Amino acid sequence: MTAAKGALDYFTHQSRKQSYLLKSYQELFFKEPQLKKIIQALYQAQGNTTLAAKKLYLHRNSLQYKLNRFAAESGLDVKQMDDLIFCYLLTL
Repeated sequence: MTAAKGALDYFTHQSRKQSYLLKSYQELFFKEPQLKKIIQALYQAQGNTTLAAKKLYLHRNSLQYKLNRFAAESGLDVKQMDDLIFCYLLTL
């Protein structure tokens, strides 16, 4: 764990525990266990889908399909950094 990740966990822990919005998004979006790994890999790759696909041992087009399906279901486009960071916070 890096210092930045530790600080992020530390400073957002209490608000993540109490936020009704975050809890409902977590329940809604992370029913599929692979999605959590995808979001984390995409965040670690700074939004680069090619690098994230390599990390996950997925074909890039398969990852694109999963991300497009997630965007259609959730209304969040993880290709946009704001949405990606929001989704990453849900995985913590």
